[in-house]
Amino acid sequence: MSTNSSTDKQPRREITRRDFLKLAGAAGAVLATLPSFIPFGQVVSSSGTNSSTNINRTTSNLDTSINKQTSSVHIFNLDGAIPQFQSPTGSRTLMNADNFPILSGMGAVLLLLKKGGVREPHWHPNASELGYCITGNARMTIFMTNARHVTFTINPGQLIFIPRGYWHDIENIGKEEAKFVIVYNNERPEDLGITGSRFYVCTSSR
Repeated sequence: MSTNSSTDKQPRREITRRDFLKLAGAAGAVLATLPSFIPFGQVVSSSGTNSSTNINRTTSNLDTSINKQTSSVHIFNLDGAIPQFQSPTGSRTLMNADNFPILSGMGAVLLLLKKGGVREPHWHPNASELGYCITGNARMTIFMTNARHVTFTINPGQLIFIPRGYWHDIENIGKEEAKFVIVYNNERPEDLGITGSRFYVCTSSR
């Protein structure tokens, strides 16, 4: 014998993937108008000037100083490389097969978020993600199948795993810079944001 509460009898309406994508597209259209966002295609060179490229196609035409590493083909100075994408609230340095040719089946990112910085909701259609928090405190939300999502905090020394194709975002909720090393199981990981093939670092609206 089972009992049902009145709330259990209420019809449930789940958000489908199509509905979510529509909402995300609408949100992206609004966010794209904010001046604090940097388009994914904006590349900041060592000279401080901007040039345009699509990181999902190739990074071989980035500033050559990014490729200047040690004498060993097995070492990449991720901390010392010039970020391909940056704003006053954060930066993102990508290491893939274009600027570290020895890579096979792996890529990585150094993600820095200043206080209040947010990495917009995005997903990787060709790679799973494993992130390690070096410093700072952050909040992450992962959108899963069947309109489910989970939100949790990340502290230094913790690892986070995001399966391929899952939407996720990350926000620095601490008082210091949040620093992450993120590894992908693809030497050229694709990155799609809610505004369409773009990368943004923005200031939190909180």
